[in-house]
Amino acid sequence: MRVSTYTRAYPLLRKNRLPDPDYALLVNGLYLSFDVVPVQTGSALSQGRTDFSKEITLRLKRRGHLTEMGEREETDVLRFLSALVRCISRQNLNIHLLPTYNCNFRCPYCFESHRLTNGEAWLTRTMPPETVDAVFKMLQKKQEQGIAISKVNLYGGEPLLEENMKLVRCICDRCSALHIPVEAVTNGYDLGEYLDVIVSTPFACLQVSVDGYGWLTDRCRRHRDGLPTYERIMDNVKKVYDHGIQTRLWINTDRDRLPQIGAILADMRARGLREVPRRFEYRVRGVMLPPGSGLNVTPEEIVDALMAAGLTREEACMHTPPYDMLSRRLSRIMNREGYPGPRPYRCKAHNSGQYVIDPFGKVYGCTRIVGNDAAAIGHIDVETAEFVPDVDGLFWDRRDVASLPRCRVCASAMLCGGGCAQRAFAVSGSYFSENCREMDVVSKMLPYIAGELWHPGMNEELSLSWVEVLASISAGDRERFMRGGSLANQIAILREEAWNRTLKQLLRTGLV
Repeated sequence: MRVSTYTRAYPLLRKNRLPDPDYALLVNGLYLSFDVVPVQTGSALSQGRTDFSKEITLRLKRRGHLTEMGEREETDVLRFLSALVRCISRQNLNIHLLPTYNCNFRCPYCFESHRLTNGEAWLTRTMPPETVDAVFKMLQKKQEQGIAISKVNLYGGEPLLEENMKLVRCICDRCSALHIPVEAVTNGYDLGEYLDVIVSTPFACLQVSVDGYGWLTDRCRRHRDGLPTYERIMDNVKKVYDHGIQTRLWINTDRDRLPQIGAILADMRARGLREVPRRFEYRVRGVMLPPGSGLNVTPEEIVDALMAAGLTREEACMHTPPYDMLSRRLSRIMNREGYPGPRPYRCKAHNSGQYVIDPFGKVYGCTRIVGNDAAAIGHIDVETAEFVPDVDGLFWDRRDVASLPRCRVCASAMLCGGGCAQRAFAVSGSYFSENCREMDVVSKMLPYIAGELWHPGMNEELSLSWVEVLASISAGDRERFMRGGSLANQIAILREEAWNRTLKQLLRTGLV
């Protein structure tokens, strides 16, 4: 008997930010078991002790905090769970289409600024009709194979340039024909010209960015012709808001701009931009600058700035990535809303569940590396209307917590997913290194969220647990699945009667 490699004790922080003197939070980052225990039990587990009463021992074993498995056996469970989630989630596909690499802005921090050195002909190329046709024939084939297309996201460059409206309308019409929701990441400058297209298309969401109030955006989100940008962007946001189109406003910031957060919040209120679920929301995020830049800000500093602008800590966290997504996810887990979704990788870029297709038909796994030929994972063949993988480029597909040595034995493994590969590369020069930024945020948020949700007399098992699920799958069945080889073989195994009940139960939760 030993303490699970993946169990960690946290304090329960109350509203006074002081730890509860009587209770602690146990989290198992493999099974996603969240449990309140006496503080003495949490302390003993942190010291590796297992000398508990029979009653406590049975509870801790049932929840995965104590185990009779060796470290290697427990790691094998991690590998299996990672492969299982990967197999299930590959049956959904996110598509990002770049109508062009061209942009009417020249933002100084743009991570795509390298595109400017490729020449005007490359920059102004738009996706040709034959590529658009091949992409949507491919998507139709995927749908016929039972793969769901979650969305088509228009990306760039700037996808909503006024001069590209005919192309964008064609893409939107093709999406409508296949009943695929459309989203767009846009700088918002020409957004007003697209109102007719947006209103007549199943647009699920628009994402628009500003860099602070007034002249701060004019200075940082520079128009290529030197024109002011802030007023036009915000006017266009108000237009789509008035049409009921869901819009997310991203407020980019750095150390110089952080003191102006209050001014832009006041301006939103003055314009009548009120937060309404499924209609309008905003987030404040730090600009991704080179490591060591004196202008980088942390999520915690953004939270402090929002609190200084009048928000409560809880409200500030809900408007600061990655606190916002983590807070929602952890709250759902701790409210027992279905089985918790294990997170063996950071996003679909690490799972072949995402294609980012540029105007030349090249395909990337991640939106942050478009235009970097060495990072392409393949291309769209216009003759066969198929995705043709580049074997040398499929590094994303092999990156998860089971492939990263430190993540493989980390107590936050299935909560964190190893972090962003692109950020890891920026810091270490390797995509196959962990990035612990999100794990650090998880560790900070868990004590607050648990402290808000739980009080004496409530259920001490805050979540359902994957121990319960995995107990219904024999070691032999797990091994056969792992040796299944291809994705098709693994999917066939999941459809067998022995797996049917478990799989359907998991898929119904919507959290896998």
